[in-house]
Amino acid sequence: MYDSSSPDSLYSQEHQYLYHFIKPCPRAGCETATLDPRFAWTLDYEAPIPAEFQPCLTNPDGVACYRAVTGS
Repeated sequence: MYDSSSPDSLYSQEHQYLYHFIKPCPRAGCETATLDPRFAWTLDYEAPIPAEFQPCLTNPDGVACYRAVTGS
């Protein structure tokens, strides 16, 4: 997943991947709405991915990822 030829850092690339996969803002116009606090990490592309979302990097279809995304 990490592209060493890209000027983006590993964290930035992971954030971009997860942001597009998780879609914390799936509907048009919600960018200005209050973001669910569980997804606050998506605003800082240079911060590490929280532990509960790490499974989504390796197995986006897995149960652990589903639980992280849905909060269940």
